[in-house]
Parts: sequence; C-alpha cells; structure tokens
Amino acid sequence: MSKSSKNKPWLSVFKQRNIFTALAIFLTILVLLTPFFDVADPVSHVGGLLVWAALLELFHGFRRADNYARQSAWFSGTITLLIGTLLINAALFQEKALVQFILFLFLIDGARYLYYFVKQKQKGIFTLNNLLSGIGNLIAIVLILIFRGQSVEWVISLCGALRIFGTIYNIFTAKTGTVKDVAEDVVESMGLESDPELEALAKKLEKESIERAPIDAGWIITFLFILFFIHLGRMGLDRSTFGILSPLVAVIGDMFIALVVAFAIIAPFRTIFRQFTGMFLKGLWKWVKKVPESERRFFSLRTPAYAWIKRQLRLSISIRKSGYSLPTALRNGLKIGLPFAALLAAIMPVLGMSWYFDTENWASGIWDGYAGSRTEVWREAMITASGEKIGP
Repeated sequence: MSKSSKNKPWLSVFKQRNIFTALAIFLTILVLLTPFFDVADPVSHVGGLLVWAALLELFHGFRRADNYARQSAWFSGTITLLIGTLLINAALFQEKALVQFILFLFLIDGARYLYYFVKQKQKGIFTLNNLLSGIGNLIAIVLILIFRGQSVEWVISLCGALRIFGTIYNIFTAKTGTVKDVAEDVVESMGLESDPELEALAKKLEKESIERAPIDAGWIITFLFILFFIHLGRMGLDRSTFGILSPLVAVIGDMFIALVVAFAIIAPFRTIFRQFTGMFLKGLWKWVKKVPESERRFFSLRTPAYAWIKRQLRLSISIRKSGYSLPTALRNGLKIGLPFAALLAAIMPVLGMSWYFDTENWASGIWDGYAGSRTEVWREAMITASGEKIGP
C-alpha cells in the first residue's frame, strides 16, 4: 500500500473536522453579531442559530468513534435544540418561566459534564473536555442571573455564543471514526477490545458487508427502475419534458419516504432494542467462549447464541458505518426503506388520494406551484394586452 493511500483516511477525517468546526464558528460569529443586526426579534434570531448548531452537533455525534462521545453529543445537541426552540417561541411564554427553564437546561448539562469529570478523575483520568464544558455552562448561568432584565440581546447573544463554542470545542477534540476502523470501534464499544476471537469475527463481518455492498446497490437500482415504470404507467407518457420528469419526481419522493422509514421509524426501534439487549451481549459472548470454537457442538445452545451475537455485530457495524459515511448511510437507508416505499406506492391508489404519502401527487404539487407562481404575470399580461386597466 502506498504512503498516500495510507494517509487518505486521516486527511478525510481532518477535512471533516475542519468543515464542521468552520460551520460552528460561522454560527458563533452570527450569534455574537446579533445585537448589531437590525432584526425584529433578536431572541428568536439567536434561537434559530442555536437550532442549526444543535443539528450540527447531533449529526456529528454519529461520526464519533467513542460511545461516550456519541451519547454526549446527542444529549448536548438535544439540550441546545430545546433552548433554541424555546427562544424561537419566546413570545408564547412568560419571561420569568422561560428564563428559569433555560437556566435549568444549562444546569443539567453543566452538572452532567462535571459529574463525568469527577468520575473520570477518580479513575486517574483528567478529562479537560468535560471540565471546560461544565464551566462554560456555569458561566452562561451566571451571566443570565446577573444581567437578567438588562441588555437582553447581549446576554442572549453571549450565552448562545458560549453554548456554540462548547460545540466547537467538542467537535474539534472528539475522535472521529473512519470506515476502515469500524470493526475495532464496535468491539471497543462492547468493552471487549482485547478479545482476539471477537475482533476477528467483527473484521470478517465488516469484510462481508463490503463484498455485499455492490449486490445491495444492484437491488436498490432495480427497485428504483420498477418504481419509475410503475409511476410512468399511472401518470402516462405524453412525450414532453414534464411527462418524463413527473415519474422521476415521484421516484425521488419514494426515496425520501424510504429514508424516513429507515432512519425515523425502523432505526430508533432497532437502537432501543440493541441498547436493551446489549446489556446481555458481553456476558453471552463470555459464556459462548467458555467452550473453544473447535469443540463447540452444532446442536447446542451455544450455536443459536453465537448466531445471535453475529447478527448483533453485523447490525452494529452497519449502523456505525452509516454514521461514518454518508454514501453508506444512503445505501443502507434505501436498502431498508425501499421495500416499504414500494408497498406504499402499490397500495396508495386503493387507499385514495393523499398529498402526504402519494408521491405522484408531490409531482403534481410541484408543477402546480410552478404554474401558480406565474399566474399573476400571465393574468397581468392578458389584461394589459386587452387594453383594460389593472384593478381589484
């Protein structure tokens, strides 16, 4: 392997880190400049920027290699999302209650970071990330308490900037996973990184997933062609540009529904189930290993247990790779969701017209919006040509 090919994954991680960090810095600058902007509602403006920062941190959480870092990003991102949503809708709440709830959210996140800092310190590990993040949350609380009711734009801007700055620091310092190391990361997340047999099994399953990727891509393309011709048969082909584009838009809608089904419905349930069963996975593996692989009988309880462990490892590798690589996430999402999208496309005519689930109507809605945006122009042109004055 050449030197350049060895360094390529690290360059990729470096670029990803810089992109995420640059986006977060840009959001921080916008928050700090809010008092200088001529905006009708500065509080809502800062809230919107915090929502974008939260989404950035939540997304980056999937790319982190360490389990604690992933969960920390999701928890912190959710807190930021709640604060941003509350600020956007600040006009709907009593000011005192809103401030108290935001203080409570900052306190929860700060206490969480300091708790993990003390916990790791007792083990002899100094985690600067947790200490600085906890102090940052406490500073935001102090600022809100001191300047409450005075210069609200500056207080909100400073607290929002501190919040996003914590996101920047965590993004820049967190270990980002790579597809090349996904097997090691999955085994490490189980707390069994020193187990050669499990590491070998994980690497074997990861290699199988790479070999299976072209087959999955072939099935995805086949599904998309089938859906295209189904929509083409229903919508008709009038040999115009719209006649081709309409079924194509419907297929893109099917892909969107497939990704929603995969990542918003199926993936959360799988994650919850894996979190529950993961508590037993480590103990089950140790029980299976009590009998060496060469001495395990086929007709024994260890055979289904080993098969179940392999399935859980395969799912973990697939989910972890989806977080590390966007193309892999799209492929896995379409592989899981397209059969459901195809089923929905097949039964939708029986269920009746729907603007939400019938992707053929989505295409109609796009063309309707395209024509509607030009209706007034056409109407005014016709009136002008007729010699009539433009009126109500």
